[in-house]
Amino acid sequence: MVLLQYNEFLTQVTILAQKVRNESAFTLTFKQYDGIDKPTPREGRPQHPEPAENYCLIRMKAKNKKLSTVVKKSDITKVMESYGKIMKANMDGLKKVKRVKNKSKALQG
Repeated sequence: MVLLQYNEFLTQVTILAQKVRNESAFTLTFKQYDGIDKPTPREGRPQHPEPAENYCLIRMKAKNKKLSTVVKKSDITKVMESYGKIMKANMDGLKKVKRVKNKSKALQG
């Protein structure tokens, strides 16, 4: 998995989203990240210090390509605005949902 700066990550997300538009799908996951990469210590050992700042880990997976980035809490608004623009530009192939007007019609089939 490749760890990128968030500016590079967003450009790669745009490129990959356009590549897989007709062929397949991609997934993005957001996860809280405290900056500690090591497992928790056993009992009797000193614990990890509390992080000074929380981060957000963002991962993208498309076919066999994996990307990730770590974003500071202060930069998350910029990243989410850019992410929203990318998604609006690339979500043109969504299927329309059929809605049923009455519950009785829905029960009939």
